[in-house]
Amino acid sequence: ASDSGGKTAKAEGGMPTPKPPTPKPSRGWLALCNNLIIAAILLYAVVVAYNFKSILWPDFGEVDPARAHTNVFKEGDMLRARIWVDPQAFPSNVPPLLEFEFKYHWDEFRTVSRKVNASITQEQLSRDRNLILSTEVVHPPSKTVVRAKGGLVKSVAPQELAAKYRLLKGEVCPVPPEPSFGKPKHIGKGIPKMEVRLVFDTTAYPPPYA
Repeated sequence: ASDSGGKTAKAEGGMPTPKPPTPKPSRGWLALCNNLIIAAILLYAVVVAYNFKSILWPDFGEVDPARAHTNVFKEGDMLRARIWVDPQAFPSNVPPLLEFEFKYHWDEFRTVSRKVNASITQEQLSRDRNLILSTEVVHPPSKTVVRAKGGLVKSVAPQELAAKYRLLKGEVCPVPPEPSFGKPKHIGKGIPKMEVRLVFDTTAYPPPYA
Protein backbone atom coordinates (compact mmCIF):
# COMPACT_ATOMS: atom_id res chain seq x y z
CA ALA A 1 0.00 0.00 0.00
CA SER A 2 1.07 3.63 -0.51
CA ASP A 3 0.38 6.73 1.52
CA SER A 4 -0.48 10.15 0.23
CA GLY A 5 3.21 10.93 -0.27
CA GLY A 6 3.58 8.06 -2.74
CA LYS A 7 5.96 6.07 -0.55
CA THR A 8 5.80 2.28 -0.62
CA ALA A 9 4.73 0.59 2.55
CA LYS A 10 6.90 -2.15 4.03
CA ALA A 11 5.70 -5.48 5.29
CA GLU A 12 6.15 -6.61 8.84
CA GLY A 13 9.76 -7.19 9.73
CA GLY A 14 11.00 -4.15 7.80
CA MET A 15 11.77 -6.08 4.52
CA PRO A 16 10.55 -4.66 1.18
CA THR A 17 8.03 -6.65 -0.86
CA PRO A 18 9.94 -8.71 -3.57
CA LYS A 19 9.19 -7.87 -7.19
CA PRO A 20 8.28 -10.65 -9.64
CA PRO A 21 11.18 -11.68 -11.97
CA THR A 22 11.26 -10.04 -15.38
CA PRO A 23 10.72 -12.69 -18.11
CA LYS A 24 13.71 -12.99 -20.49
CA PRO A 25 13.22 -13.23 -24.26
CA SER A 26 13.05 -16.78 -25.56
CA ARG A 27 16.08 -18.09 -27.50
CA GLY A 28 14.61 -21.42 -28.57
CA TRP A 29 14.80 -20.62 -32.30
CA LEU A 30 18.53 -19.82 -32.06
CA ALA A 31 19.28 -23.12 -30.34
CA LEU A 32 17.19 -24.95 -32.94
CA CYS A 33 19.20 -23.37 -35.78
CA ASN A 34 22.47 -24.35 -34.11
CA ASN A 35 21.29 -27.95 -33.75
CA LEU A 36 20.23 -28.09 -37.40
CA ILE A 37 23.61 -26.76 -38.58
CA ILE A 38 25.49 -29.31 -36.45
CA ALA A 39 23.28 -32.12 -37.75
CA ALA A 40 23.87 -31.03 -41.37
CA ILE A 41 27.66 -30.98 -40.84
CA LEU A 42 27.58 -34.47 -39.31
CA LEU A 43 25.43 -35.77 -42.18
CA TYR A 44 27.80 -34.31 -44.77
CA ALA A 45 30.77 -35.90 -42.97
CA VAL A 46 29.03 -39.28 -43.09
CA VAL A 47 28.38 -38.95 -46.84
CA VAL A 48 32.00 -37.97 -47.53
CA ALA A 49 33.28 -40.88 -45.43
CA TYR A 50 31.00 -43.33 -47.27
CA ASN A 51 32.16 -42.10 -50.69
CA PHE A 52 35.80 -42.30 -49.60
CA LYS A 53 35.24 -45.87 -48.40
CA SER A 54 33.64 -46.84 -51.72
CA ILE A 55 36.74 -45.54 -53.54
CA LEU A 56 39.18 -47.46 -51.34
CA TRP A 57 37.11 -50.65 -51.20
CA PRO A 58 34.85 -50.78 -54.29
CA ASP A 59 31.95 -53.20 -54.36
CA PHE A 60 31.96 -55.36 -57.48
CA GLY A 61 28.62 -56.94 -56.70
CA GLU A 62 27.64 -60.55 -57.06
CA VAL A 63 29.24 -61.87 -60.26
CA ASP A 64 28.79 -65.42 -61.42
CA PRO A 65 32.32 -66.86 -61.88
CA ALA A 66 31.14 -68.81 -64.91
CA ARG A 67 29.92 -65.65 -66.63
CA ALA A 68 32.38 -63.11 -65.29
CA HIS A 69 34.73 -63.30 -68.28
CA THR A 70 32.50 -64.69 -71.01
CA ASN A 71 33.23 -63.19 -74.41
CA VAL A 72 30.09 -62.10 -76.22
CA PHE A 73 31.93 -62.16 -79.55
CA LYS A 74 32.20 -65.70 -80.87
CA GLU A 75 34.91 -66.78 -83.25
CA GLY A 76 33.67 -66.37 -86.82
CA ASP A 77 31.09 -63.64 -86.03
CA MET A 78 30.88 -60.75 -88.48
CA LEU A 79 31.44 -57.30 -87.02
CA ARG A 80 30.88 -53.85 -88.50
CA ALA A 81 33.32 -50.99 -87.83
CA ARG A 82 33.00 -47.26 -88.43
CA ILE A 83 35.75 -44.65 -88.06
CA TRP A 84 35.46 -40.84 -87.90
CA VAL A 85 38.00 -38.01 -87.81
CA ASP A 86 36.28 -34.88 -86.57
CA PRO A 87 36.53 -32.24 -83.79
CA GLN A 88 33.59 -34.05 -82.18
CA ALA A 89 33.71 -37.69 -81.13
CA PHE A 90 31.18 -39.98 -82.84
CA PRO A 91 29.44 -37.19 -84.80
CA SER A 92 25.89 -38.08 -85.77
CA ASN A 93 25.65 -35.60 -88.65
CA VAL A 94 28.98 -36.51 -90.32
CA PRO A 95 29.36 -39.65 -92.44
CA PRO A 96 32.14 -41.99 -91.26
CA LEU A 97 35.52 -41.73 -92.90
CA LEU A 98 35.68 -45.51 -93.17
CA GLU A 99 33.06 -48.24 -92.76
CA PHE A 100 33.75 -51.93 -93.26
CA GLU A 101 32.90 -55.42 -92.03
CA PHE A 102 35.36 -57.98 -90.72
CA LYS A 103 35.31 -61.47 -89.25
CA TYR A 104 36.13 -62.01 -85.61
CA HIS A 105 38.93 -64.48 -86.24
CA TRP A 106 42.60 -64.22 -85.34
CA ASP A 107 44.00 -65.94 -88.43
CA GLU A 108 41.55 -64.55 -90.97
CA PHE A 109 41.65 -60.92 -89.89
CA ARG A 110 43.10 -58.50 -92.42
CA THR A 111 44.45 -55.09 -91.41
CA VAL A 112 42.50 -52.15 -92.82
CA SER A 113 44.57 -48.97 -93.26
CA ARG A 114 43.69 -45.49 -94.51
CA LYS A 115 45.71 -42.31 -94.90
CA VAL A 116 44.06 -39.14 -93.63
CA ASN A 117 45.19 -35.55 -94.13
CA ALA A 118 44.17 -34.08 -90.79
CA SER A 119 44.82 -30.36 -90.31
CA ILE A 120 44.10 -28.06 -87.37
CA THR A 121 44.52 -24.29 -87.08
CA GLN A 122 46.38 -22.24 -84.48
CA GLU A 123 43.08 -20.77 -83.31
CA GLN A 124 41.71 -24.26 -82.60
CA LEU A 125 44.87 -25.17 -80.70
CA SER A 126 44.69 -22.00 -78.61
CA ARG A 127 41.16 -23.02 -77.55
CA ASP A 128 42.33 -26.59 -76.78
CA ARG A 129 40.32 -27.97 -79.67
CA ASN A 130 41.56 -31.29 -80.98
CA LEU A 131 40.83 -33.61 -83.85
CA ILE A 132 39.31 -36.82 -82.51
CA LEU A 133 39.74 -40.25 -84.06
CA SER A 134 36.65 -42.18 -82.91
CA THR A 135 35.89 -45.81 -83.68
CA GLU A 136 32.72 -47.84 -83.25
CA VAL A 137 32.44 -51.62 -83.56
CA VAL A 138 28.98 -53.22 -83.69
CA HIS A 139 28.25 -56.88 -82.99
CA PRO A 140 24.88 -57.51 -84.72
CA PRO A 141 24.01 -60.86 -83.04
CA SER A 142 24.11 -59.39 -79.51
CA LYS A 143 23.63 -55.72 -80.53
CA THR A 144 26.74 -54.89 -78.51
CA VAL A 145 28.46 -51.59 -79.39
CA VAL A 146 32.11 -50.98 -78.47
CA ARG A 147 33.52 -47.45 -78.75
CA ALA A 148 36.94 -45.83 -78.40
CA LYS A 149 38.40 -42.41 -79.16
CA GLY A 150 41.71 -40.55 -79.10
CA GLY A 151 43.14 -37.16 -80.05
CA LEU A 152 45.33 -36.71 -83.11
CA VAL A 153 47.26 -33.87 -81.44
CA LYS A 154 49.09 -34.41 -78.16
CA SER A 155 50.47 -31.87 -75.70
CA VAL A 156 54.24 -32.16 -75.15
CA ALA A 157 56.92 -30.06 -73.50
CA PRO A 158 59.01 -28.12 -76.06
CA GLN A 159 62.57 -29.28 -76.61
CA GLU A 160 65.49 -26.91 -76.29
CA LEU A 161 67.01 -26.41 -79.74
CA ALA A 162 70.45 -25.03 -80.47
CA ALA A 163 70.47 -21.50 -81.86
CA LYS A 164 71.17 -21.14 -85.58
CA TYR A 165 73.26 -18.25 -86.92
CA ARG A 166 73.71 -16.64 -90.31
CA LEU A 167 77.23 -17.32 -91.61
CA LEU A 168 78.09 -13.86 -92.90
CA LYS A 169 76.40 -11.56 -90.39
CA GLY A 170 76.55 -13.81 -87.34
CA GLU A 171 72.95 -13.03 -86.46
CA VAL A 172 70.65 -15.50 -84.81
CA CYS A 173 68.06 -16.88 -87.20
CA PRO A 174 64.53 -16.14 -85.98
CA VAL A 175 62.53 -19.21 -85.04
CA PRO A 176 58.74 -19.03 -85.31
CA PRO A 177 56.99 -19.99 -82.06
CA GLU A 178 55.46 -23.43 -81.82
CA PRO A 179 51.67 -23.60 -81.44
CA SER A 180 50.73 -23.85 -77.76
CA PHE A 181 48.31 -26.58 -76.77
CA GLY A 182 47.02 -28.25 -73.62
CA LYS A 183 49.11 -27.57 -70.53
CA PRO A 184 50.82 -24.19 -69.96
CA LYS A 185 54.10 -23.82 -71.87
CA HIS A 186 53.35 -26.99 -73.84
CA ILE A 187 53.10 -27.28 -77.60
CA GLY A 188 50.95 -29.38 -79.87
CA LYS A 189 52.42 -32.20 -81.90
CA GLY A 190 50.53 -34.29 -84.40
CA ILE A 191 50.54 -38.09 -84.09
CA PRO A 192 51.73 -39.49 -87.43
CA LYS A 193 50.03 -42.87 -87.03
CA MET A 194 47.28 -44.26 -84.82
CA GLU A 195 46.28 -47.89 -84.47
CA VAL A 196 42.89 -49.19 -83.39
CA ARG A 197 42.64 -52.63 -81.83
CA LEU A 198 39.70 -54.66 -80.56
CA VAL A 199 40.75 -56.12 -77.21
CA PHE A 200 38.93 -58.65 -75.04
CA ASP A 201 39.30 -57.12 -71.56
CA THR A 202 38.89 -59.55 -68.64
CA THR A 203 39.17 -56.88 -65.93
CA ALA A 204 36.20 -56.67 -63.54
CA TYR A 205 35.30 -52.99 -63.27
CA PRO A 206 33.06 -51.62 -60.51
CA PRO A 207 29.90 -49.73 -61.50
CA PRO A 208 29.38 -47.38 -63.26
CA TYR A 209 32.51 -48.38 -65.25
CA ALA A 210 31.44 -51.97 -65.84
